[in-house]
Amino acid sequence: MYYFYQGDIPNYEGKFVEQMFLEKDIRYLENDLRQNQIPLGNNVYMDLTVFAIFLGGGIAAIAFLVWRKRK
Repeated sequence: MYYFYQGDIPNYEGKFVEQMFLEKDIRYLENDLRQNQIPLGNNVYMDLTVFAIFLGGGIAAIAFLVWRKRK
């Protein structure tokens, strides 16, 4: 186990420690997205639809300001 966590040898599946941690992170992200949540960090989550509304509103506001500056 020591050499596995040092990144020197793979585990019994042939995967190195970096691959194991990356797959674990991807599994957690997939699970969060299936539950319609976006992780923001520090165990804080935002609903996907609320995030999409905020993002769309921000993009629309910036587009409107750019459009007004051009006139």
